[in-house]
Amino acid sequence: MSSQIKVHPTEELRQEHQAVLKLLNDLNGVIASAESSNTGSWKPSFENGLAFFNRDVAIHFKKEEDALFPAMEKYLGREGGPIAVMLNEHKQHNSLLRELGGAIAAGNLAVLRSTWESFFPLLTMHILKEDSVLFPMAERLLTEEEWIEVAQKMDGVKKA
Repeated sequence: MSSQIKVHPTEELRQEHQAVLKLLNDLNGVIASAESSNTGSWKPSFENGLAFFNRDVAIHFKKEEDALFPAMEKYLGREGGPIAVMLNEHKQHNSLLRELGGAIAAGNLAVLRSTWESFFPLLTMHILKEDSVLFPMAERLLTEEEWIEVAQKMDGVKKA
């Protein structure tokens, strides 16, 4: 990869995925041991997790949606292919995240658990698909010049 790129865009995205997976697993442990009678045991962890998802994961999605996906579109299209699937999953994630936020704010462990049962596997599988299918596909398709442009656009998202 070019000396113009400090960290390859897919490597940066994979590193961010590792942070998300760690948080997901940590929160999975919190919710597994949570007792409905004691919101103090789970609420702070989920409030911090929600803040991370709303900030860091939102930036991560924006990097993909504004930088990587547009570069891949000329090869794969946007409708009905892998990019359409990823975009749909981003929307599902955001919808479930709003539901989680409502459950956390209300201190409603039952709703939190129910929503988490959809959220956790959705995001876990989404990351697996990107890391094992979409990113390798991008690495095969995009040219050096396209990667430089993707990296620049991702840097712009980080600075915004």
